[in-house]
Amino acid sequence: MSAVGGITCYKVQQKRGVAYRAALTIGHGSKGARRKTVTRNTKEEALRAIYALKADFDRGILKSRGKTVVHDLAMTYFFEVAKERVTEKTLSGYVYNFERYVSPYLGGQRIDHLGPQEVTLWMSQLRRKGLSKTTINGARRSLVGVLNYAMDQELIFSNPAKRAPALRRTKEDETNVKDPLDHSEALEHLAASRGTEFDLFIHLILILGLRRGEALALRAQDIDFENGLISIDGSLSEVPVTQRSGHVLIELKRTSPKTKSGVRTLALSTPITAALLRHRDQSEAKAREYGIALPEYIFFSRKGSPVYPSNFSARFRKWVKTQDLREIRIHDYRHSAATIAINHGIEGIRVQDGLGHSRLETTKNIYAAKVKQPALLFAREMGALFVNENKEFGMTLISNDQMID
Repeated sequence: MSAVGGITCYKVQQKRGVAYRAALTIGHGSKGARRKTVTRNTKEEALRAIYALKADFDRGILKSRGKTVVHDLAMTYFFEVAKERVTEKTLSGYVYNFERYVSPYLGGQRIDHLGPQEVTLWMSQLRRKGLSKTTINGARRSLVGVLNYAMDQELIFSNPAKRAPALRRTKEDETNVKDPLDHSEALEHLAASRGTEFDLFIHLILILGLRRGEALALRAQDIDFENGLISIDGSLSEVPVTQRSGHVLIELKRTSPKTKSGVRTLALSTPITAALLRHRDQSEAKAREYGIALPEYIFFSRKGSPVYPSNFSARFRKWVKTQDLREIRIHDYRHSAATIAINHGIEGIRVQDGLGHSRLETTKNIYAAKVKQPALLFAREMGALFVNENKEFGMTLISNDQMID
């Protein structure tokens, strides 16, 4: 079997006499090697022509069939191929980022005219505009996916985006990630939130480590006071739905967690239960004020519909600033929960399950018969770290048969 990139040259008999045919192997399929061939009158001419083709092949820009441009192929890939492989939320993210960062620069380029140099120059343009390396590398990954599809369709025979290296992060690169709160800072945030609009929210993201979307997706049916349990099985997010025309619509959707481990059941510890009851009193008062029935969603708008995460986040950040608390990203509260848990000796497997991570699968297999137990114990032990010394409740929050020895 001839190697990819290999060249052969041989005589062929034609009506006008002897000629020379040179072949370039560009790949292998079920029917054998795929080749590009040229036929010339002399061996020298044939070799010169095939080596010109090989130069394009080596650069990843071997001429393709037709004149397909990057944007058109990307829309075909996203809406006819990727749509069947990923969630709607993920697909919308792919399309939104591609339209925002790739199409304005490379969208009109012919697929067969795009090489590593053009991709590298595009990335440099984005960098000069002030985009972070993380954002640029994410856009590059989207382009890699589209060009992989182009290779599958044999429009090109090498992926130029893969051959343009990703940007390497250095210690000097700025990051939006903030240092997590320590235990004393966490207590300050919780104390400041008591009785406010953000009382329950900050308890959920800081003690249980819920993601923003998971907290805002909670419904009354997810809270089981009788057995002291809270079920996490959804996430609320604003999904940018990009149509093939390029028009973007923002839709509020409750979706399943991105991994199976994201679906979990946690214990209602004392501080979480107290915050839930305070929030319920607030919600009943709000519903009366708005003239609506108490909605199913724990966090709701004046119309009784679930809240938009971006609007809620803006109000939350403003509140943190007015309280003169150290400002961190909402997702950093989740990091704080994990850090505090580990620093206080809570077992790693419990932290993994409690936060809904999918890592350490081998370790989790040991707990296969008790898959819910680590998450329950994480929530219970985290609650103990923040329980009010005055003990607001005198009740059993988790029954004995739900515990492990």
